Amino acid sequence: MSKTRPKQPELDEPAYRIIFESALEGIIAVNKQGQIVFANSQAEKMFGYAGGALAGKPHDILVPAGSRKTHHDQLAHYVSKPVPRLMGSGLELVGERKDGSDFPVDINLIPLRTKNGLIVISVIRDITEQKQTEKLLKEESERYRTVAESSRDLIFILNPKEITEYVNACAAGYFGSSPDKLVGKPLKVSAGHL
Repeated sequence: MSKTRPKQPELDEPAYRIIFESALEGIIAVNKQGQIVFANSQAEKMFGYAGGALAGKPHDILVPAGSRKTHHDQLAHYVSKPVPRLMGSGLELVGERKDGSDFPVDINLIPLRTKNGLIVISVIRDITEQKQTEKLLKEESERYRTVAESSRDLIFILNPKEITEYVNACAAGYFGSSPDKLVGKPLKVSAGHL
């Protein structure tokens, strides 16, 4: 006797609207033709729209003009094999606001079968602050590296297993080596060297 998977119940429109409106992320529902059928207030705010202005619009107005053709093709590919997934894994995704400004986003795609056909739910998160923090951390790291490289002190950074993760040029020169030959190796310094 084979087990059949129970049919997923359809989510009625009032129920999903209540769920989507209560979400902290932007949520946009798009039909197979690429038309926005629903956008929660968070998504409207994120993209600079209000009062249901996104409903009925083509979904690709939310991406920069240079990406619209690709974005349209990706939707067609997605609806042919709809599975929940992160959109553009490994890519830098960008949204475009009503005023033409753009911002970095993360998007999760979720297919939802309704009585009106397949709807693609996009859960969108504005990652502007995350990107700014990453940029600041990178700049700070580069400043520290510049200071370490210009120092006449021996500077090593070791991981908990005492493997060298960083060594400045002065320290490498002291041991008659280069930094790239010491990184990734255990630090074995005899008392006579120091």
